[in-house]
Amino acid sequence: MPVQGDLRSNYGPCIADRRDVVTGNFVWDLPYFRAQQGFAGHVLGGWEVSGVQTFQTGLPGTVASDQSIDPTGADCLGPSPCLFRANQVGDPNANQPHSFENWFNATAFASPVAGQTTAPSEGPGAVRLPGFWRTDLGVFKNLRFTERFGGQFRFETFNTFNHLNPICCQSFTIGNGNFGKIRSARDPRILQLGLKLNF
Repeated sequence: MPVQGDLRSNYGPCIADRRDVVTGNFVWDLPYFRAQQGFAGHVLGGWEVSGVQTFQTGLPGTVASDQSIDPTGADCLGPSPCLFRANQVGDPNANQPHSFENWFNATAFASPVAGQTTAPSEGPGAVRLPGFWRTDLGVFKNLRFTERFGGQFRFETFNTFNHLNPICCQSFTIGNGNFGKIRSARDPRILQLGLKLNF
C-alpha cells in the first residue's frame, strides 16, 4: 500500500504565534522642586517614576510520540535523535484545569501504530501553552550636586507583584513521566538598586 500524506495535518501555527500581546509603559517626571534649590529642593525634587505592564497569551506547542514510528518518512520534529508527531484523538485545550500536573488533556494524543500509512493527525502547535503577565516598576531620584556634576539613584523591581508565570511543559513526549506537567516558572520578583554619576 502506498504511503499517503495529509496536508491538513501539516497546517498549524508557527512557533512564534502569540495571539495577543498588550504592553503599556509610562514615565512620570514629578513636577516639584525641579531646580532642586535648598534642602527641601534636594530632598523632594528630581523624582521620577516609571513602569511597564505586559500581558501575553501563550505560544503553541507540539506533542511528540514515544515510538520511533514515522509512517510517511518525513515527520521529524527536530535533529537526531528524531521525535515524531502523535495522532490527535481529541481537543487538548478544552475544559482543562491548567494545573501544574495537567496543563492540557494528555489523553487527546496517541502514538502512531505499526502499519499506519498516513502522517500522524496532530497538526503543529496543537497545544496552547501558558501566557504570562508582569509588572515592572522603577523609582529614580535625579541628583544635582553642581551645575556640571549630577547623578541618578535607581530602585527598580521586575515582576513587582511576584506573579507566578508557569513554563509548560517539562516534556511534550507521550510516555514521559512529566508529559504535560509544569515543573518550572519564569523569574520571580527581582529588586535592583543602582547609582549613576554624571560629570
